[in-house]
Amino acid sequence: MPSRHVVQPGDCIESIALAHGFFPDTLWEHPENAALRASRDNPHVLMPGDIVHIPDLRAKEVEAKTGRVHRFRRRGVPARFRLVLERDGEPRANVHYVLEAHRRITGVTGKDGVIDHFIPPDLALVVLRIGPSETYEIRLGQLLPVTDEGGVRARMQNLGYPLPEDGDDEPEAMQKRRKRAVIRRFQRDHGVALTGVIDDATRQALLDAHGS
Repeated sequence: MPSRHVVQPGDCIESIALAHGFFPDTLWEHPENAALRASRDNPHVLMPGDIVHIPDLRAKEVEAKTGRVHRFRRRGVPARFRLVLERDGEPRANVHYVLEAHRRITGVTGKDGVIDHFIPPDLALVVLRIGPSETYEIRLGQLLPVTDEGGVRARMQNLGYPLPEDGDDEPEAMQKRRKRAVIRRFQRDHGVALTGVIDDATRQALLDAHGS
């Protein structure tokens, strides 16, 4: 019978669909998930506590002769891991890297600095190694929507505009000034009006620059 899945940290439509035996698009486009689509325009970026409707699986019948061994293979839809390496706003081209995912993947970035591979939908962590001194742990499915403060902070951090942490050992007024300065720097670099606050135009610029 139909059920409801409560989104947990690390979940996305691809991992939820895999766990319940569906293709991601089938689950995301189901009429019962229309409200979720309206509030989360990206199926890869869900909020813990979101509700995903899980419909009944439809039985499929196939003909098979008795007395023989038959193999049935479940079709899977891999997820796509895509990352752009930059330094000082410029792509890092011709960089040798190792990606520790479901298997060890080696590669070299092109002129656009892109790393692009298919991975299992339910993979929770990949480790990126660049040379002998750079190691990055990338936790998948943890990015919050850009409407959430945590989602804004994570995207700013990933793009090289780290916001001061709440509770830093400095006067509140100074912390607010530093936060406005970082936001204005992002706005200036991305052609957004210099308001110093995270407004709708800045959120859209964050989505465009971050890619999700």
